[in-house]
Parts: sequence; structure tokens; C-alpha cells
Amino acid sequence: MMQSRSRAVSGVVKAAAGALLLTVAALFFAATPAAAHAVLLGTDPGDGAVLDSPPDTITLTFNENVAVPPNGVTVLDATGDAVRSNAMSIDASVAVTFEGALSDGTYIANWRVISADSHPISGAFTFSVGAPSDTVADVAPPSAAPGTEALTVGTQAVVYLGGLTAAGLVFFHFFVTALTRGGMRIMRWSAVAAVCGMIAYVPAAYVWQNGLGLTSVFPWEAVRDSFYAAGSFSAASIAAMLGILGFAGAVTATSVAARSPGRVLAAIACGGAGLALGSLVLTGHTRTFGPPVVLLTSDAVHVTAASLWLGGLIGLALVLRAGERGAATAVVRFSSIAAAVLAASAITGVVMAWLILDSLQALTGTRYGVTLMVKVGAVALVVVLAAWNRWKLVPTVGSRPDSLLRLRRIVGAEAVLLIVVASITAFLVSQSPTAVPRGHTGQYSVSLGEATLDAHVSPLRVGINAFEFTLRDEDGQPIDAVSEPDLRVFMPDPGIGPLSPSVTQTGPGQYEAVLDLPFPGEWEVTVSARLSRFDNPVATVTVEVAE
Repeated sequence: MMQSRSRAVSGVVKAAAGALLLTVAALFFAATPAAAHAVLLGTDPGDGAVLDSPPDTITLTFNENVAVPPNGVTVLDATGDAVRSNAMSIDASVAVTFEGALSDGTYIANWRVISADSHPISGAFTFSVGAPSDTVADVAPPSAAPGTEALTVGTQAVVYLGGLTAAGLVFFHFFVTALTRGGMRIMRWSAVAAVCGMIAYVPAAYVWQNGLGLTSVFPWEAVRDSFYAAGSFSAASIAAMLGILGFAGAVTATSVAARSPGRVLAAIACGGAGLALGSLVLTGHTRTFGPPVVLLTSDAVHVTAASLWLGGLIGLALVLRAGERGAATAVVRFSSIAAAVLAASAITGVVMAWLILDSLQALTGTRYGVTLMVKVGAVALVVVLAAWNRWKLVPTVGSRPDSLLRLRRIVGAEAVLLIVVASITAFLVSQSPTAVPRGHTGQYSVSLGEATLDAHVSPLRVGINAFEFTLRDEDGQPIDAVSEPDLRVFMPDPGIGPLSPSVTQTGPGQYEAVLDLPFPGEWEVTVSARLSRFDNPVATVTVEVAE
């Protein structure tokens, strides 16, 4: 009897693990590790550039591949009127072409792109043709429409709460004890909620990423494009389809197994639950940080552990409430599982935080870090209650008449706290884990012999930075160097360098380079520019780089 049960449990575990591993494997081969949130390295023409002739194309260069949504780049003239243009993303660049020649004056380029982790970033820069306009319209950079991010987070919360509960109750039914009628109802409705949340999340994320308003959710064209556009399905729609398939199999097989138990049904149910949980890691930060196999596996295990924990507590609370004969056995059996679940959740959580966060300062310097600490605090409270259960209440089950009542109350409190944790997680995955978008541009002007060097450096944080500079004569007009300027980058203390980044000319007297600054602190950028046959002045720009 015991051997038969052991073989059945082993088969169920293999089915669930197999579904998870298939999902993770697919993600591993599809994922490309990235350093962080997408960062704008530079533009051509540069911000504030004055061009002698109108450009045919303007280019934005990022540190990772990006996607430009429809109307993602809007070029406005000095009066605020839009210029007819077309934008196309090519790997890590966005090229904007114009349908006609630009007139003299100042132009504002507002841009919004979607980074590899599905989060939108935006900004703006200006350039002029001939001469700057006397007056320029005050145009704000593009931003998310009010309510779209909240809608996205809300649908994710429904997915996490419903999905973790439904899958956890499936596992509880086969690994701990049979679900009560109330448990079966909660499992079914939780799965329905998760599926509805997955379907709603796809258009909600689409309008948030594209900077559209909430009314854009309703037209059929927007809904269609959010699921399928440009000949392929979106990552969110693929995740939704896998989740629907997984929950359909899990709930159906569990419901049938409640009346006619069988190994095949158990394997289908737990395999479906594993597939549904695996779909939750198809989008978000774990696809854009490396090493992919470690991070994606950790995420899948973390989600599964959370599901076992939340679903197990809800299932246990229902069993205790019903006062069934097997309640004491269920308590002991779940307690043995809970220890392993807690360990897996803690270890994988630490691994993911270590790989995703670029510094300890990110814990307090980003909304992701602050939200993560709030989540850890809530989990710590659950752990305290779980420890009290394990070491104080569980040993008294069966020996004290009120032991099950006391245990039921604490288990209920644990379940409520885990529901809060799942809601916090939904907000967490929508936040940027790096402080790069909060960086700023440093502006510098230093003497270069009889000329002047005007430089812009951004985002002045550890990692990739854009260094754009313009050479100007005594009258303030751009001048070209006789040969390509030479850059040397040093960190005097502790004596790092020289680094020798390549320089690219982007316009009359305008140049740019990409600086990879691995440490925070004071860096010196030395520019050597040959302005004539005998004149080769050198200037040094000192920049302060934050973590």
C-alpha cells in the first residue's frame, strides 16, 4: 500500500516538474540576458545640436534591443505641430525618417520604447536646423496615461492570487489530503479568476507599454494587436494561452480524480498546474537578466513554492474548519512539506534578488527595492506564525481539545498574509529593478586651447554611459577636428585606466562615445583634439558617477 502510494506520488512529482522544466527550457533558449533596464546611450543628432542642413534620418541608440510601438516617436516643430515621420526599431537602435525636408528651426523628438523586460521608457531631445528658433513650445515627454499602470498591476494581482491558489489547492489535494467541497469550489473559481486575469492583462499591458489611454482597451483593433501583431504572438499572449491550457487540465483532472482517483489523472492535474505556474515567468525581469538558466529556474521554483505554501494553507484551513477525522494527519503531513517549501522559497528569492538588483543601494533607491523589502517583511511575519505553528501548536494536535481550533486561527492568519504577499508581488514585477531611469545628464564646458568643449554625460551611473561633446570656436560655432578626437578615461583613485573608447562624429563639430564605467566615484575623461596642423589642445572633464 505504502509502495503504491509512493510510486503514485513520484509520478505526480515528475509530471509537475516536467511541465515546469519544459517551460523553463523554452524560456532559456528564447531569453537574452541584458544588463538592466534599457538606457538611451545617445542620439544622432545629439541633444541641442545645430545642423547646417536638414537630416534625412535621426537615430536613437540604446544599450539593449528595444521595440518601438506605433507612434512611439513623435517629432514636433517649434510651435508644437507634429512633423510627418516614420520610426522603426532595428536591434538596439531606433531610426526615424521624414516624409519631407525639415525647415529651419528647432525640433523636439519625443520618444517611447519598450525594453526587453517589457517595461516602457521614454524621454525627449531637441535639435535645430540652420539656427535655433526664437521661441519653442513647452512639450512634455511622453508618459503613461493615468490608470494604465494601475490596471496592469491589478490584472497581475488577480493572476497571481488566483493562479497560486488554484495550483496550490491542486497540489494539496494529491500531496496532503483530499479537498473538501468548499476547497474544490475555491480551486475552480480561483482558476477562473486567474484565466480572466491573464486574458485581461494582455490588452492592459499593451496600452500601458504604448502610452495609450484606458479607452484604447475597448476597440477591437487594439485588443487584436495586443495578442497578435506583425506576424507573431506577443509574449503576454503566449503566457496566457499556456496558463489557460494548464489550468484547464489541472482543474478538470482534479475534479474527476475527486470521484475516481487514478495516477494518470494525478499526473495530468499536477502537470497542468506546473505548466500554468511556468507561464507566470514568461514575462518580466527574469527574461532579461543572466545567467538565464539560473534565474529562470529560480523563478519557477519560487513560484511553485509560493503556490504550495498559499494553496496548502487555504486547503488546511478548510480541512480544519470542517473538523474532518483526517485533520490531524493533514496537519502533520503539510508541516513536513512546509519546511521544504519555506527553504526553497527563501533560497530562490535570495538568488533572484542578488542577480536582479545591481547594488545594495537599489533596495532603497528604487521602487522595486523598496517593494521587495516590504514583501520580505510580510513574508517574515508569515514565517514567525509558521514557526509558532510548527513548534508550539502542531505537537499538541490530538492531545488538547482546543488544539485544532487554535491551529485553524493561526493558519487562517498565515493565509491572509500570503494573499497580501501575492498582491505585493504583482506590484513588484511591474517595477524597474534598477535605478538607471532615475539617472541624470551632467553638462560640462571646459577650455580646449582657444576653443571650448561642451559635453553631456548620462546617466552618470555605474555601467554604460553616453558621452556627447561639441567643439566650438571663439565665436561659439561648431568646428571639426582635423582628425578623430582621442579619448582617455581614468579613475585616479584607485588608479584605473586608461580606457580608450572609440569616438564617432555625429554632426558638425559633434562627437559621441560610449563609456563603460564599472565603479562609482570620480572619473576623468581626457579629450585630445587636433584643431589645426600645429594645434592639438587637451581638455579634461571630471564626472561623478553614482551607483
